[in-house]
Amino acid sequence: MDNNQLTDMIQVYFECNKNRGAAVRLYRERFPDREVPEPRKFTRLEENLRNYGAFKKPKKEKRQFNENTEFNALLTVEETPRTSIREISNNIRPSKRTTQSFTLKLFGQTNVHLVLMVCLIETSTDIGAKKIQE
Repeated sequence: MDNNQLTDMIQVYFECNKNRGAAVRLYRERFPDREVPEPRKFTRLEENLRNYGAFKKPKKEKRQFNENTEFNALLTVEETPRTSIREISNNIRPSKRTTQSFTLKLFGQTNVHLVLMVCLIETSTDIGAKKIQE
């Protein structure tokens, strides 16, 4: 739906004193050529305008796993080999979910310590070289 349609929906909703059923009927009468929205859409639209100042709820920003974050994760495992994904995410600030997604995307379902060991080897850092020699 475009902004004009959403504005019309809000106008109709308030004309009907926030009665969703009446709003659906009036919207259908006024705009017979348009698709008629579900009743819940009217209240959700009002909630979004009140809470966010926009017709749609803003999307959360995705936190990216960049090279610096990856290096910090590897360093954390080097310092404490038995570290968990939760501890890593607490130390380097991406969410636990981001950390899991990063490891799963690269290596699939596997043990995080094995994944981080492979990362160390593949990045060819001094830490990686040290791990290979052990």
